[in-house]
Amino acid sequence: MKIQLITGLILLSSITAHSSEEKRAWDRKNSPRNMGYDYITRTYDYNVKFEELPKTGELSTTPWSGDYWPTFKGGITYRWNQRGTTQTKAGYKFEKNVEQLSLEELKKLSPAEKYDLFLGRTDFPLTTYERNRTNVLKTIPGSSEYDSSFKIPTWEGLCHAWAPATILFENPKAVTVTGANGMEIPFGASDLKALLTYHLHHNNAQTQFLGGRCNVDLAELKRKVQKGEMTQVEYERIADNGECEDTNAGAFHIVLTNQIALKDAGFIADVTRDLEVWNQAVHGYDTRVLSVKDGASQRAAKGTVKEITVSTKMYYTVEIAHSWLETSAINSSYVKEYRYTLELNAQGNIIGGEWISEDRPDFLWNQTLPAWDGFFAPLEEIYNASING
Repeated sequence: MKIQLITGLILLSSITAHSSEEKRAWDRKNSPRNMGYDYITRTYDYNVKFEELPKTGELSTTPWSGDYWPTFKGGITYRWNQRGTTQTKAGYKFEKNVEQLSLEELKKLSPAEKYDLFLGRTDFPLTTYERNRTNVLKTIPGSSEYDSSFKIPTWEGLCHAWAPATILFENPKAVTVTGANGMEIPFGASDLKALLTYHLHHNNAQTQFLGGRCNVDLAELKRKVQKGEMTQVEYERIADNGECEDTNAGAFHIVLTNQIALKDAGFIADVTRDLEVWNQAVHGYDTRVLSVKDGASQRAAKGTVKEITVSTKMYYTVEIAHSWLETSAINSSYVKEYRYTLELNAQGNIIGGEWISEDRPDFLWNQTLPAWDGFFAPLEEIYNASING
């Protein structure tokens, strides 16, 4: 996605610092109901009583891993199974007489090209569409679209679709299927992961979202502080206010424990606090209580009678190298440790919280599985052949 960086000066003119008296309960964007409300049954069933929330949790099925199909490589037009540089893997010309390609030659094509051929489309509509979406040819010397001044940030990609795909779909296996024109099309595991990701990118689904997006490059603002171009106080006014304050710590704990331990259902977290977005599938956690204090601090949520300081390790799935064969969950997990306080009322319910660690998730979300519809409806046949083969 394209992001416009807002300068610190503009932010300073539009953000007001918290007063020392302001309460820190979650607002509407940060309410756990955003994630825990079931729109089908019209019920909210999150448990918010701290003592009843498990201190550890792990999904019964760990999400599979793969690639986030970065934009600078051309998304799913990238020929990951072909030797060569990024330039040759992304800047290739379409094959002529594709019907004459051997099975081994077909294996080297990109996921987009293979799906086009499966549909019998030798005009490669998906591949062309994806190249236009990513603008990858603008970065390829020798291309008629090449623009030496055009740059694509390396973090941009399809992580917003890859992360939920790892939760919603079974781990695909390599499979060879017969296409619309009778061609045998070989799909590796990474090909199917790419297409399942694009199915979620392309088709609408019901999404639940908690928190807000921070569009500020905090690392750049820190450099300004070091250079004397901004004071520490000014930096903190930006980092600890509005969307950049990030998901309320109490709401985060409620979502994490309920989704993983009580519901056995994964969710997605943007694990970078500021400008860049890295959506990752969360699959486990481990919480330790560090201290318990009766009473409420000055900025605690109204009704707080006890504050509990915890350290939580959050485990999530990270990207791994491409593979033709099905991959295991080994070496695809990463952990972040967060410290925060939880604010409890007289009934022992979590009603707020505050971050201690500077690192924290930006926002949390999940989504439903969209119907196999439109251009990607035939993908269901390939997916079923893969997981049932």
